[in-house]
Amino acid sequence: MTLTQQQSAIAGQLEATELEVGILPHDDYVRLFVIYLLNKDMCANKFLWRRIPAEMKCSAELQRMNMISQALWNQLSAEAMKLTDFNWSEGLKPVISTLKESIRKEALDIIRESYSAISVDLFQISMGTDREQAIQIAQQLDWMDDRQFIYPVSSARKAKSQKATEVLEGLSSLQLNSSNAEN
Repeated sequence: MTLTQQQSAIAGQLEATELEVGILPHDDYVRLFVIYLLNKDMCANKFLWRRIPAEMKCSAELQRMNMISQALWNQLSAEAMKLTDFNWSEGLKPVISTLKESIRKEALDIIRESYSAISVDLFQISMGTDREQAIQIAQQLDWMDDRQFIYPVSSARKAKSQKATEVLEGLSSLQLNSSNAEN
């Protein structure tokens, strides 16, 4: 069973329980928020907030989850990552960590495909980290940096570079073969 299938199964169980009982514990509402966000189901997320009972919306964790959802709805991934830094209950820390990594991975994918160079300051903001951590992230991805800019390598650029290298090697070998044939 894939992660998405597991998430869908958990969401289905939680939704069925909510229909039967009428209300879920606040931790389960947070889990539903996270599952919807991981699956990019922003509409389900908005409707979830509307159906949570008003007295439960006072929960700091539910309010924080709603703020994360709003940030992602408005495509403010750096803000969403900052909002995940919160004193979550022990049972929620693993799911929030998964959400934060998903947000970071998506931001990295966008940067990888959209930028040939990005300032370290902007990259740091996009990653929701400090400057040194941002540089470490780039280095772990084998991206070049000169302490001012980071130079991401997109999968498309990497493929083109490999193709160009193959072509140059082919030309070099052809040149060698033709010079040997002339002699």
